[in-house]
Amino acid sequence: MRKSPRIGEERPFMIEEELRGFSNSVTIEHIDEATDIVTTRFIDKNGYPIRIFVRQRGSQYYLFNEKARIFRHEKIGRWGHNETKDRFKEILRRFDVYHINGEISTEATKDNLPARLRNLLQALIVLDATF
Repeated sequence: MRKSPRIGEERPFMIEEELRGFSNSVTIEHIDEATDIVTTRFIDKNGYPIRIFVRQRGSQYYLFNEKARIFRHEKIGRWGHNETKDRFKEILRRFDVYHINGEISTEATKDNLPARLRNLLQALIVLDATF
């Protein structure tokens, strides 16, 4: 049986090692002066890791999915059922991301970059699983 730490005594978080391993599984690759690629440990339907590009534009950041994984209208049923399009739009709204020219994207500031990156990643995971 583990002893509880005394008041004022520091103890490691129960899942500290697991979380450290999780954060270490994300890699960042510097492409050019204004662009980085974040490669996650999450795998898409085709077995490839989900990657997000982060491009700095002045004091803003533009986050978007990899060009090879563009969500084309054919994939979501441009001429198909309204239910499919509605589901697609609902996922975009839920994560506050956009679908422009096939890219799933969002914008961020320095302060909200981690949250916006997480939102985009979550949207890409859900979209990949749904469509």
